[in-house]
Amino acid sequence: MDETRKNQILEFLKHDIFKISPVSKNGLELYDQALTHSSYIGELKEKDYRIINNERLEFLGNFVLGLVISEYLYQHFNYSEGEMTRRMEVVSDAKLAEVIKKQKFKVEKGYLRLGKRSLPNKRNLEDSIIAGWFEAFIGAVYLDQGLEKAKDIILKLLEKEIRNFNPNRNYIGRLQEYVQQNKLGELAYYDKKVTGPDHRPTFKALVKISNRTLGEGLGRSKKAARMRAAKGALKKLKNGKL
Repeated sequence: MDETRKNQILEFLKHDIFKISPVSKNGLELYDQALTHSSYIGELKEKDYRIINNERLEFLGNFVLGLVISEYLYQHFNYSEGEMTRRMEVVSDAKLAEVIKKQKFKVEKGYLRLGKRSLPNKRNLEDSIIAGWFEAFIGAVYLDQGLEKAKDIILKLLEKEIRNFNPNRNYIGRLQEYVQQNKLGELAYYDKKVTGPDHRPTFKALVKISNRTLGEGLGRSKKAARMRAAKGALKKLKNGKL
């Protein structure tokens, strides 16, 4: 690792939510790996998958994140198992990306290394990429600093969201439950880009039950469009319009 990359990572770790210092050589390598997307392989002359592929750390971090949130829900709320499961949506890619964007970690400013050809538009990263680097980062923190430090970072970022999270706003999940419980048939979504440039598109989603369109919605992401379509479908179903 060259001095420029080393200083870049050390600066990143100084963020108020992280406050990780000092950092060992092994720690630096872990954080470098966590902040290097697998698409970056194509940018290297010598491809070392052990260094550049952050997917293993993402796998580990996903479980650490789930453990911390599950424990928090168990200790602070008297929820049923089903309610706890619904509230785990706070760590879905879409919700996690939404929370991370508010913190302005500036991963797009070079901290997160991406392949230029496969991911040319770094100003508007996909939710899965944003959530993925954070999960990989948590995996690195767990290995370098231990569970308590990982827990501290996760709760600094998500505690307020967990307490304020309203699972009833998850119309996609509620629609799926409604369709399954009432045995209404096959549920399917169809997406297409409607308008806008690549970095700021608008999507339209249709939701069908047994090939009958029951809802449609527009959104800046496929997830947002699907959520609005599901909301409309739920309203129709509860009004007996199937």
